[in-house]
Amino acid sequence: MKMRRHLSILLAFVFFLSISAQAADKFKIHGTVSDELGDPILGASVIIKGTKSGTSTDIDGKFALDASVGDILQVTYVGYEKLEIPVTDKRDYKITMIETSQVMDEVVVTALGLKRSQKALGYSVQEVKGDELNVARGAEMVTSLTGKIAGLQINNSTEFAGGASIKLRGMSPLLVLDGVPHYNLEISDIPSEDIESISVLKGSTASALYGSRGGGGAIMITTRKANKEGIDVTVASSTMFHAGFLKIPTPQTSYSAGGAGKYGTDDYVWGDKLDIGRTALQYNPKTYEWEEMPLVSKGKNNLKNFLEPALVTNNNVSISQKGQYGSFRTSLNHVYNKGQFPNQDQQKLSFIVGGTMDYQRLHLNAGMQYNKNMYSSANGQGYGQGGFLYDLLIWTGADYDIRDYRDYWIAGKEHQEQNWNCAWWYNNPYFTAYERTSSRQWDSANGHVDVNFDITDWLKATLRLGGDYYYTKRKNKTPISTRGNMKGAYSQSTNNGFSTTDDFMLVADKKLGDFEVDGFVGGSIFYRENETYSANTVNGLNLPGYYSLKASIDPINASTSQTRQQVNSVYGRFGASWRSMIFLEVTGRNDWTSTLSKDKRSYFYPSFSGSFVPTEALKFPDVINFWKIRGSWTRTKTPAGVYAINSVYSISRNYWGNMTAAFFPSSMRDINLEPETLDAFEIGTEFFMLNNRLRFDFAFYRN
Repeated sequence: MKMRRHLSILLAFVFFLSISAQAADKFKIHGTVSDELGDPILGASVIIKGTKSGTSTDIDGKFALDASVGDILQVTYVGYEKLEIPVTDKRDYKITMIETSQVMDEVVVTALGLKRSQKALGYSVQEVKGDELNVARGAEMVTSLTGKIAGLQINNSTEFAGGASIKLRGMSPLLVLDGVPHYNLEISDIPSEDIESISVLKGSTASALYGSRGGGGAIMITTRKANKEGIDVTVASSTMFHAGFLKIPTPQTSYSAGGAGKYGTDDYVWGDKLDIGRTALQYNPKTYEWEEMPLVSKGKNNLKNFLEPALVTNNNVSISQKGQYGSFRTSLNHVYNKGQFPNQDQQKLSFIVGGTMDYQRLHLNAGMQYNKNMYSSANGQGYGQGGFLYDLLIWTGADYDIRDYRDYWIAGKEHQEQNWNCAWWYNNPYFTAYERTSSRQWDSANGHVDVNFDITDWLKATLRLGGDYYYTKRKNKTPISTRGNMKGAYSQSTNNGFSTTDDFMLVADKKLGDFEVDGFVGGSIFYRENETYSANTVNGLNLPGYYSLKASIDPINASTSQTRQQVNSVYGRFGASWRSMIFLEVTGRNDWTSTLSKDKRSYFYPSFSGSFVPTEALKFPDVINFWKIRGSWTRTKTPAGVYAINSVYSISRNYWGNMTAAFFPSSMRDINLEPETLDAFEIGTEFFMLNNRLRFDFAFYRN
């Protein structure tokens, strides 16, 4: 009995020592991960081989985790060779990653949000990281893409609150946010600080799986996620000031308004000579009377005196947290845009929240965004009445000082008569800025939920639900006494709508010796609905200063419209590769749309693409790191618009007296109209040289 008791005590003691020794083996290590130039690498993965214990490097390339002597640290990052470093008894590690000589691990986001190796693609894809966007953020994020993507044309607007238009190879690309194509979302609604990367899929082959919506290519935006353990708070702020005009006309200031050498109030500026002691009967904006006054060039700097300091401030605050089973990130972005003309103010607010969760075979990714955009007035642009530049530089002379007309109402006649008699058929610029306004308010929201389940190590199921909503309201005020519309007017319009795109896919990826096959099959439902309402006063306002549809002298004009569309789809993709040097891909999609007749609403479009990587098969000089030859062909079909094949009358009330009129449609289309067909062909090649620092991408395409 005693021997058994001593033996049990001895075993317990040995067990205790072994546990203590194991606990003692664990210790905290830390270090930095950098590239060959010594720059820190953000987001590099550092894990203990054979376990799930690991972390990611922070913005300074630093990491920290618990390890034991004999453990192996696996360090990985896209575009760099994977490293394995044994853990010794030292606590600090300085790790240098070497950029891979080939793009074996370089991945980009492709159609349906799937990540693929860039060298496997038979079409052109170019990626821009969020950190490469301009440090000084403007009011529109899309301006930061100017000149960064070959074939992407950004037509920036010089007008206040004017959005940029985008063309990709001459066509309008589809916007895809976190894998979801949105119908009612604009690229300018996404703050630069919340963008992780932008992949531009060029040509219809690259975006063939999106159907007709992707016929012009696609812009794939991936938002930021939490990239470091624990809680991280980031604050970013930038301010950009307007420095003036690149080019502006220089008008003459030696002669007054008028013509033939005589002073006048028309829009000719070849009147009497200024600054030589002559006088003329002129309007005095302080007494509201016509008085004999000297002809002097007191308005030489009218435009400069009318302009105000303009700036754009962009502020972003984000909070993220990453743990064992998931992460979340939330961001608040505010943009204040002050125009250079009076009463030009724009406010943009964006709130984003998203998160991920990983539990065994289940992976969840969800996010939502809310945007609010409003500006006070967008008038003062363009040619003719109300264009500030034309009014101040072209149609009026230097014989008046614009600063004398800040009080644009005549005292005692407010809302009835303007304090302005320079080129009398044009409006006082201050009157245009503060009274003749066109305001807008825009609210939008979008969200998505992705659920991925790993059925096996080579097969997974994906369910993605996404949608968006918008509401916009415009108000146009034309006060009484406006030149060109002395009776005044008021109009307002509202637009609202939503869309939803839902997908389900089975995704497979299997390696069979030197061959690797991958692909997926899936189905999608796209639905959108939009409503518009507009109304305006008729024959003027019955009360000065009161802007309402109730102020209309005659019955108002009002109109409404509604559109609905649904597209049901099935699609699939099959890809195969051999020894990572030859790649082939085939895709197919069939749509059923509600905008065509029953006999024509089903249509199919295929695509084929392939690539060959000679640097994987042959030996090249060290200066050449990567060479790929690619080619593709696709057929895309675009159905007619909503109600395009419907022939209906339009109705107009009070068209003649109190009578209602009905009008024939302006166009009539065959009920058996087929979708438009676009065939696209492309060949290209890519060279990466000097350790990937110099890249060439040549493409020839025909639509």
